Amino acid sequence: MPPRLSNLLREASWLLLALAGIYLTLILVTYHPQDPAWSHTGSRLTVQNAGGVLGAYVSDILLYLFGVSAWWWLVLAAFGIYRAFKKIQTTELIDRRTIYASLGGFLLLLLASSGIESLRLHTITAPLPYAPGGVVGALAAMGFSKIMGFTGGTLALLGMTAIGLSLFTGLSWLKLVEKCGTLIETGYLKLIEKYRSSQDRKVGEVHQVEREEKVAVAKQQFDERPPVRIEKPVT
Repeated sequence: MPPRLSNLLREASWLLLALAGIYLTLILVTYHPQDPAWSHTGSRLTVQNAGGVLGAYVSDILLYLFGVSAWWWLVLAAFGIYRAFKKIQTTELIDRRTIYASLGGFLLLLLASSGIESLRLHTITAPLPYAPGGVVGALAAMGFSKIMGFTGGTLALLGMTAIGLSLFTGLSWLKLVEKCGTLIETGYLKLIEKYRSSQDRKVGEVHQVEREEKVAVAKQQFDERPPVRIEKPVT
């Protein structure tokens, strides 16, 4: 494929992803439980969702399946927009292994997030067509809590969240911990340095006051001395 045509196709895919991300944000923000959708008939004749009938159905399905964790799909859309934008500026081939690893990490993150939402965050007051976490979260929470217990299942889901986020974003938890430790150490050393500098300034101010007092006493003694008389020598 000619480079110019390839670049145009990349730009077109980026625009489509950007529009899809904006539309997804719009339909999730304007979701109304009373709109007729997939999980219920609704109590209104007109659709209140800004995305129309399609937006009402898509948002209802996403929230029904994943609960509030459906917002992770917006993160995936943003990731795709960022990746497509980088490909516009470069002519490199797409690393399929990286794409597959990222998508696998996203699915793992979505599953774990829905499970934690259903297992721990069941008091969420957001308008949802189903329970928090959705159907996927309820199945994951029930399976992990039945096999590993309530606390063990929570720990397993948290571990899956960390692994999924690492695969999806390329985040290294070891490097993150190392950077946090470096920041803490640097901040501690700066605080120690500031404390020592403030102590030095206080000591310097005390010595300056003492010097000024000594100078004032010496000046007073000099002023109290009798004036010097210079007489002509006797011839």
